[in-house]
Amino acid sequence: HCTAHGLRKAATIRAANLGVSQQALKALGQWKQDAEVRTYAEKANRNRLAAETLRLVAEAEQAGNIG
Repeated sequence: HCTAHGLRKAATIRAANLGVSQQALKALGQWKQDAEVRTYAEKANRNRLAAETLRLVAEAEQAGNIG
């Protein structure tokens, strides 16, 4: 079953993964405090950094720059 909180959380996670600003995430979830949305933004940033790092490593391996 779906709850209002679950739907709001899912929408916020999807938006955060697209790089939406923390202020926009706050507006989306109708939160007043930065702390309430910080968790979603930080996780999305970690996911983006990890994906970018893996992409760079794969490119370096294909170019023969990593042993």
